[in-house]
Amino acid sequence: FMSPLNVHVNRNPVSGEIIISNSSLKNIEQIQIINQLGETMPLLQAKCMAGSSITIDVSVFAPGLYIVKMFGEDNVLTKQLIKL
Repeated sequence: FMSPLNVHVNRNPVSGEIIISNSSLKNIEQIQIINQLGETMPLLQAKCMAGSSITIDVSVFAPGLYIVKMFGEDNVLTKQLIKL
């Protein structure tokens, strides 16, 4: 039985910071932000516990489309992010 990750990425499109809100019962064990070239961007905070939120500063990222991959204990959630 796989419980889905219930996660929201706020401020999208974004110029400064995004907020990842994890309202599911599972921890997000790893967060990756991947650019259009397939490169994983360096992140200071790459986990989000169940029922909590984290803020990630993406202001230094180049404008464009990014993929936010969030790895739960038993599944992966992918969201698009537009950086202005």
